[in-house]
Amino acid sequence: MRLSLLLLLATLFSTPPHPAIALMETNPASTVRNAVSIIDQKYLHAASNPAWKQAKQALLTGRYQNTTDAYRALGEQLERVHDPGLYLVNSEEFRAREDELEAKHVGTGLASFAIDRDPSTGYALVVTALDDSPAARAGIRPRDVIVSIDGVSTRAMSHGQILDAFGVQAAKVKLEIQRGRRTQRVVLDPSPQPLDAVQSYRRKIHDKMIGYIRVLLFTPDAGLEVQSAVVELERKGVDGYVLDLRNNPGGSLSSAESAARAFTAGVLGTEVTGNGRPERLLTRGAPLTGKPVIVLINGGTASAAELLAGALRDLHRAVLVGSPSFGRGRTQAYIPLSDGYGVFVPNGELLTPNGRALKPDGILPDLKVAGDFLPAKRIATSHDAQFQRAIALLQHS
Repeated sequence: MRLSLLLLLATLFSTPPHPAIALMETNPASTVRNAVSIIDQKYLHAASNPAWKQAKQALLTGRYQNTTDAYRALGEQLERVHDPGLYLVNSEEFRAREDELEAKHVGTGLASFAIDRDPSTGYALVVTALDDSPAARAGIRPRDVIVSIDGVSTRAMSHGQILDAFGVQAAKVKLEIQRGRRTQRVVLDPSPQPLDAVQSYRRKIHDKMIGYIRVLLFTPDAGLEVQSAVVELERKGVDGYVLDLRNNPGGSLSSAESAARAFTAGVLGTEVTGNGRPERLLTRGAPLTGKPVIVLINGGTASAAELLAGALRDLHRAVLVGSPSFGRGRTQAYIPLSDGYGVFVPNGELLTPNGRALKPDGILPDLKVAGDFLPAKRIATSHDAQFQRAIALLQHS
């Protein structure tokens, strides 16, 4: 599977890059010029971000002895743009990002699409920790600031260095976490276990048979797994659904679109690129169910998961319960360069069908219910106030 469009930030993967984009030049100056040209075409804020304009000028006027020198300069200049979605990777780093999206290992629970950067301070910022991961069990929550990793300030680390520290092959890491005025130190020991991205079951609660589907991450296959779960639950018989998107940092945009097809059809929203042209996100074909749907969201619901929640609400297919989502709705393209290098570039902003932007305020629930960030064993139980409110709504539907 090849990365192409990641809702990151988190984050998002969808259409493969055009073959002509691949750069085969060995001349280092040509390599830099072509990389700059591609970023200029694809980068959402190419025309409005003065830091990119400065980086672009520095790159085009630089002198390079070889391609290694050229890529070192490109990586350094992209870091100076201070956009966590814009960064260079080598082939090994690319494979690590690919493994994270496919959820082959839980790792620390802070995957690349689960880490942002605080624009006001430059420190690493948590989008959400993956469910029941070492980070989640350590109590790390959305919008926690990661002050340091193994004693090194995250302000002094490149975005790639931060991601590598939490990657699937990472060793045990020591973190300093800040939440408001409170600071705590935690140690994360990566888990080799795979992530069960989609979980589903059927349960009779009072006089209703409820189908529960939880999506922890939109892996490339998660959307089809949601469809399969709905087909099976429909076969067994349910009266309504709870779709749990809490603490889902996003992942594959096309996978989220595929999941939407289980419940609705039509325009799920639009992607607006730097040239201002909107591209509609569509599902076609009859939905797999017309039963009532309640969607659970919270402050860890981001990117592709936010788009899905907003689409189901705007299309009058679901009621949203919980707390406001994270508020991160950019698409990110992966563009291969030469010599095993590639660049991730933020290339679009997402809007819901009603034209609502996901940034910066996220999706607001129809019914706000406290009770975020429960331990994994309490999710979807009598201890889960948000889940209980969803069940109450389905009882009266």
